[in-house]
Amino acid sequence: ALPIFGSDTDQAKLRIPANGMVVFEPLEVIGQAYVDDFAFYKFELNGKSTFDQFAPLAEYSQPSQAETSLGQFVPSQYEPGQYQFRLNVFDLTGTARATCMVTIVISLPIPTPTPLTVQ
Repeated sequence: ALPIFGSDTDQAKLRIPANGMVVFEPLEVIGQAYVDDFAFYKFELNGKSTFDQFAPLAEYSQPSQAETSLGQFVPSQYEPGQYQFRLNVFDLTGTARATCMVTIVISLPIPTPTPLTVQ
């Protein structure tokens, strides 16, 4: 099983991307992100293209207590491979209060099949 970190609370939850998911096209990130004294949440990615360190992807200032679209992730700018995708939720002091991390696999876009032309 691939490691999942956090996710033991509704305050930071990822449904999409799911743990172990293969992604190759722009993805709507679905989940929840809120804490008391909420300030913002951000997506972070860790893998080959980020030199094996967590790099911030995008930051959002709207909390979500119900499962909803949290934003978008575009994998095409990263090299294929296994990555950790993390959602971090911060309070007004700038402290990460809730986190959820899943392991995803970024792959090359699947080529569109070319229809055969009938002669």
